[in-house]
Amino acid sequence: MNGKKTTILSGTLLLPLRLGTSAVIRHNGGRIRTSEVVSIDSISPTGICFETLNTNYTLLLPTSVQTAMAETPALAAA
Repeated sequence: MNGKKTTILSGTLLLPLRLGTSAVIRHNGGRIRTSEVVSIDSISPTGICFETLNTNYTLLLPTSVQTAMAETPALAAA
């Protein structure tokens, strides 16, 4: 690993995930703003793995988001 802490949480992105900007995540009724995103490792219907300046994140998506992603043709084919 890269010596950074790892955080696994359930939530949804409030803004598109982009390199060079903070991720904003809705989690447990609140908002989390991360440090700058430096790498997007994987995106799947069940979750998103990405790295910021300080932390490795695994964002587990709620079932409703998983269903929406599976029903989107461009994402289903990826």
